[in-house]
Amino acid sequence: MKKKLLLGLALLAMMACKSSSPEPLAKKSDNSDLGQLAQDTSNKELEERYCLDLTRPKDVKDSALYSQTTLVDYKLQEGCLCITYQYSGCTEGKPELIIWEENTEEPTFPKVRTSLWVREAGLCDQLLTGNECFSMKRMQLVGNDVLVSINTENENVMVKTQN
Repeated sequence: MKKKLLLGLALLAMMACKSSSPEPLAKKSDNSDLGQLAQDTSNKELEERYCLDLTRPKDVKDSALYSQTTLVDYKLQEGCLCITYQYSGCTEGKPELIIWEENTEEPTFPKVRTSLWVREAGLCDQLLTGNECFSMKRMQLVGNDVLVSINTENENVMVKTQN
């Protein structure tokens, strides 16, 4: 009798263990949601969501908070100017592409002078690298083909605002 009882309990315990084992987990997303987002969202919406606006000089309140940058690389990408840069600071600052001057009187094409600064990075000598994209939507007001200089006249990019 004891053997039958022990055998019954062992069988019951085995069945309980099998039924309490977790169901196979659903496969986790492999970031395909991001790919779907890119497919579902137009370039204009992506530009508005991920590209920063240009800063006007009147919006620069305290120039002592800004650190100068050195350009590493830049390229036009989906209506935005994407810039990789280096700067001296303690922490990750907030990049701002300041538009200083628009010269629409050029005979060949208008020019816009900009400079990239990083706000609130701190006063350290640590070399930091950043990457940010800025909307070139404002260049539509300047002309069809606009030459944008970044930090110096030596770093220029042609922005075509008309297809």
